[in-house]
Amino acid sequence: MRILLLYLGRRGAGPVYSFEFAKALINKGVYVDAIVSSYSENIVAWRNLASTNGIDKFRLMEIYTYRSKSEFILRSLNFRIIWRLVKYVRQIKPDWLLVTMNHPWHSMMLFFLRKRKNRVKIIHDVSPHSGEDSWIKRIAKFFDIHTADKWVVLTNVAKINLINCGVDSNKIVVIPHANFNYYLRETTNQSNGRRQLFNRIAFVGRIGKYKGLQVLLKAFANVRDKLPNLKLMIAGNGDVNAYQEDFNALHDSLELNIRWIADNEFSEILRDVDFVVLPYLDATQSGIIPLAFAFGKTVIASNVGGIQEQIPAGTGVLVPPGDIDALGNTILDMYQHPDKIFKMGDNAYHYANEELTWGKSVEKLIDFLH
Repeated sequence: MRILLLYLGRRGAGPVYSFEFAKALINKGVYVDAIVSSYSENIVAWRNLASTNGIDKFRLMEIYTYRSKSEFILRSLNFRIIWRLVKYVRQIKPDWLLVTMNHPWHSMMLFFLRKRKNRVKIIHDVSPHSGEDSWIKRIAKFFDIHTADKWVVLTNVAKINLINCGVDSNKIVVIPHANFNYYLRETTNQSNGRRQLFNRIAFVGRIGKYKGLQVLLKAFANVRDKLPNLKLMIAGNGDVNAYQEDFNALHDSLELNIRWIADNEFSEILRDVDFVVLPYLDATQSGIIPLAFAFGKTVIASNVGGIQEQIPAGTGVLVPPGDIDALGNTILDMYQHPDKIFKMGDNAYHYANEELTWGKSVEKLIDFLH
């Protein structure tokens, strides 16, 4: 089987997710072609993958995409770039064209490749998140979904949502988000026998309205009265103007890293926290959950979308979305019974490394495509 993997994004989880998929496909004996951005954060890892495998197993094509909004507009209007990619796909004739995450150029390419009937897309979010909805995003999402012949989703909830968009259920497969141990360093494995409390919890990831940060800040204010030594670390980029009043009131207990978090920083950020809190108001799923699990960190998360599918019993705690009291009481209970933190962290680590492997993800994909 020959699979062409396409992802032209530059930053965040997308390049890592795509790289791990490519590496696992190669390990299963699949010949992989990959088209990635030369500006990808992990382009060195892609180049190393090519040099260590050889052209008989893996071939890498780099595309100069863009580094700014103005460059994106100018290069998006340069139709020769898209046409070059279309010609490349037609030339190598892969058995399957796998798109691992959405990007505006992907849909343009796949539109011109619609006669091939071998386009597979991994759809991470079927609908825009609350606070991020617009007619432009709805149109983009429509083309993102409907320029494929088969679909991969990460949860059963997402599968139902995709069926409601008119997609044939027989052409959809659920492959849970694999662990993100790509970010691990040797010194960060806290799972084996760790029995130290750091009195720090973390909110990690891009900051948006649907992430529910305001709920966490209110809950943390209530908890701080009973746990005055507890610290909350907030690490991620986004508009935080709406939270400045809470930041000021809690400034002695907050550690703020309001910026883009590079790949090599996750190890340090998650190493010395007790658990991660994800107070989402809505979500399809979360890539932070398998990331936290890979570090042996348990998670408190809102019971929305497909998140409950990502947190099996004993690996974390689910709370009602938007419920400040429930979230605060759960955080307090964890510190009143610290064995829960350690036990669930161990369970999460083993679950991530035994069930959420990239090898298992690739096996499910290959079976689906066959």
